[in-house]
Amino acid sequence: MMSAANGIWTKASAQRNIDDYCKQSAAHAGGDLPKQGRSFSQIFNDGTPGRVEVTTEWPVGSRSYQVFQEECQYYLSVLNNGCSLPGDDNSMNWKHGGSISDGNRVKYTITPTQDRPSPPRSPVGRCNAKYRPWAYNWDVWGGGFESSNKGKELERQIRGCGAVTAWKFDYFDTPAADGTEWHASGTLPITISNHCLAKAVKSAGGFKSNC
Repeated sequence: MMSAANGIWTKASAQRNIDDYCKQSAAHAGGDLPKQGRSFSQIFNDGTPGRVEVTTEWPVGSRSYQVFQEECQYYLSVLNNGCSLPGDDNSMNWKHGGSISDGNRVKYTITPTQDRPSPPRSPVGRCNAKYRPWAYNWDVWGGGFESSNKGKELERQIRGCGAVTAWKFDYFDTPAADGTEWHASGTLPITISNHCLAKAVKSAGGFKSNC
C-alpha cells in the first residue's frame, strides 16, 4: 500500500541514497523486535533543498521473517519510482513524499523536509558576468538543479572553462520569488572561450543563457 505526503524531491537524488540506507537499516533490524516495534531513520542531503528523511518501521511483536537489504532496496525503489507528481507536465521527474508497506507490515517512508517553490517544468535561473582587465567575474543563480550536491557538478563544469578562483556556493534559507534556491560566484581567466560559462551551466543540468 502506498500513500502520499507533502514536499518534493527528484528521483535521481533519492536513488543515490537508497543503497547506503538499506545496508544500515537491515543491520539495525537484527534480533527480536521489542513489544513497541522499532524504527530506523536517516537524513540525507542535509543543508540543501533536497533534504529528505528515509524511515523504516517494523511492526510490534515477534516475527518469523528475516529483514533483507534487497527487500529494503526494492520497496524504497518502488516508492521512489512511483511517487510522481500528478499531471502530464513533469519532465523533470519530481516526486512527492510517500510510504509503502510490504506483506510483513514493514513500512518504508521517504519524506522531503524542505520548503521549496512550485516544481518547475525546466531548470530556472539567471547569470551575470563582467570582464575586468585582470579577470572574468561571474554570478549564477539557480533552481531545479544542483539541489542536493552543494554545487559540486556546477563547479566541475565551470572549471572546464579555466582556473576558478574565489569559488562560492550558498543555498538560500528560503527560495527566492523567481524560484531560484542558490547562488554561486567566482572568477575565471579573461582568456576563456566565448559563452563557456553558459555551456558549463547547461552541462551541469541547468538553464540556457548567453553568459
